[in-house]
Amino acid sequence: MQVHGADGGQLQHQHHRRFASDPGRKGRDPQHQLHFPARRFDPHPGKAAPTPSERRWWNIQGGYGASMIPTDCGPIGVMICYDSEFPEIARHLVNQGALLLFVPFCTDERRGYLRVRYCCHARAVENQCYVVTSGVVGNLPNVENMDIHYAESAVLTPSDFPFARDGVAADTAPNTETIAIADLSIDDLLTSRQSGAVQNLRDRRFDLYRVDWN
Repeated sequence: MQVHGADGGQLQHQHHRRFASDPGRKGRDPQHQLHFPARRFDPHPGKAAPTPSERRWWNIQGGYGASMIPTDCGPIGVMICYDSEFPEIARHLVNQGALLLFVPFCTDERRGYLRVRYCCHARAVENQCYVVTSGVVGNLPNVENMDIHYAESAVLTPSDFPFARDGVAADTAPNTETIAIADLSIDDLLTSRQSGAVQNLRDRRFDLYRVDWN
């Protein structure tokens, strides 16, 4: 993925689809690095919203907060899988300045995948930001609750004229180890926020609602 900055520079980042196919990891969680114990002041304090099955099988507890991360590709945010299905988490990251949201996810069948995909695209539209999804493919037959996977990784954009048709800058084939490559412009993103066909961030009604984070 190439990201063009506001200064005209070009930064490169490759979006890899995660691949899980090692049956020798019996009894281990191949995403253990994503579920570290939460501490209140970590740059990324773990997954905020564990699913019912994650709480049941792995006793995962939700993290605290969500923080923007400065990078050489611009400010980003990370939402782990189920986190993307909560609009307030993405909005909190965007309010801190995030322009790209990265969503690593693990779903076992198409309906679960579509929940993540539809919600991620909604987050791109309502926050006028880019969302990069990266899903697990392959099978782990000896690991409980991680035995099958379904994913189609993608680079998603807002739905407006400067961006790709259908709001999809790059897509991948189902259940295939591959790399999605996209050319993204930060200038187009900022212009859309100021003068797009719709301006979701600008048109928020702070007189009607707000979300306060502890």
